[in-house]
Amino acid sequence: MGEPGHHPHVGRRAERDGLIPGSADFGVSYFTPLPNGFGEVHAGVYNGEGFGNVELNKQKSVQARLTLRPFPNASIAKGFRVSGFYNAGSYASDRPRRLGIVMGSFEHTHLVVTGQGLWATENPLSLVTPRDVDRTGWSVFAEPRQGLTGLAGVFRYDSFDPDDSLGVNEQNRIIAGGWVIRDGGKYKMWYNAHVPENLKPLRQPFA
Repeated sequence: MGEPGHHPHVGRRAERDGLIPGSADFGVSYFTPLPNGFGEVHAGVYNGEGFGNVELNKQKSVQARLTLRPFPNASIAKGFRVSGFYNAGSYASDRPRRLGIVMGSFEHTHLVVTGQGLWATENPLSLVTPRDVDRTGWSVFAEPRQGLTGLAGVFRYDSFDPDDSLGVNEQNRIIAGGWVIRDGGKYKMWYNAHVPENLKPLRQPFA
């Protein structure tokens, strides 16, 4: 259900926090491009636990994504995209697993910029006392670069609130760094990350 051509660091927050079970799942889907290159639609029904996990019940996940390219024939503005994704699933018959993501992105030879917002309502089986938990988050990413090859800088900011009802408990992360792009592949150099004290600090080379 991922968007073709999107930057590899976009959208991983939802997967890492368990809001999306994984990058792939078993199911059936339908994909169609919009006329004249204005975007695409992708919708499907999936098992809901990801291809690497055991299915816990018969609940399925209905997912849909709409991507619009408002200016497909413009010289520079053709790199602008707006996407919306929605997942309607359940942990059990009365325990929702709903997620919505809205993302805007711009891709150019010398710049990649994205911004996204996330809204989720979940009632996972791990809760001792069942209740609907509302989660919200947002993220921005920028990669200025010399071109399709050469030096590139990286900046990313994530903010995620795992439970809106608990007040100030946001988890924030800042990443800044750079890499070298050679022949379409990225040779990752370094980055520096800052997270609050309640999260594990990240200071290591890119994997």
